[in-house]
Amino acid sequence: MMNKLKEFISGISERKLSIYATSGCYYMFMSLVPTIMIICCILPYTPFKQDMILGYIEVYFSKELGEIVNRIVRAVYDSNAATMTVSIFLTLFSASASMKALMRGMDSAYNFKQKDNFIIFSIKALVYMILLIVALLVSLVIMVYGGKILDLIQYYLPDLKLFNFSLSNSRYIIVLAIVVFFFMLLY
Repeated sequence: MMNKLKEFISGISERKLSIYATSGCYYMFMSLVPTIMIICCILPYTPFKQDMILGYIEVYFSKELGEIVNRIVRAVYDSNAATMTVSIFLTLFSASASMKALMRGMDSAYNFKQKDNFIIFSIKALVYMILLIVALLVSLVIMVYGGKILDLIQYYLPDLKLFNFSLSNSRYIIVLAIVVFFFMLLY
């Protein structure tokens, strides 16, 4: 038992898995900044109007901090579509770099030598990252709106009450299965 544990620990250090994990976390964290930029660019298209947000800033922030946040909100509402386009590009680029680190780590864990050139490998990482984002969005929709979706199914298909009951109790397991299935697709 101890030999297996030592072999496992030495395998992790020999394959430099912690370096790939650190790299993946770094790029994932770096993709948060452009993601926040995307959210800020989408803000003018929501029902939240600039005057309403500025009113909340006056109420909930101190005068000094309120001035800074006030300038940021005004800049956000004055931004254009080019800012959103650049933000989307930066988010996908940094998030796909995180996926590349994850893929390299999995290659190292399985002693697999990557035969694709850099461009093909980068395109694969970008596609996998987009699929991961879609899988996470579907998971969030199921978790948040799962009850409403089941109510609609029950309204239009009342004969499936037992099916609806079992789905309502297992929607979190379904979300976990979606994410696990995505990572199974990676390799």
